[in-house]
Amino acid sequence: MLANAAILLAWPVVAEFMETGLVPRFPTAILASAMMILAFLSLASGLILDTVSHGRRELKRLRYLAMPPLPPGAVFCGDGPQGPA
Repeated sequence: MLANAAILLAWPVVAEFMETGLVPRFPTAILASAMMILAFLSLASGLILDTVSHGRRELKRLRYLAMPPLPPGAVFCGDGPQGPA
């Protein structure tokens, strides 16, 4: 959304610059630039957070797979495996 808003704000400024070679609306150009920078920062942090969560999910799965299996006939009662009663 930030990138789309930045493009919408920058479009008239860029079009006017291409026609005249001047940028009369500096605040709009600065705002569009700042919004695009925020969009890229949001994208980068989202990718990093996704990678971290994926790695943690993988570690959780590996720990689960490393657990020894229950012996045959064992019943799980909350705290740990219990033998047949």
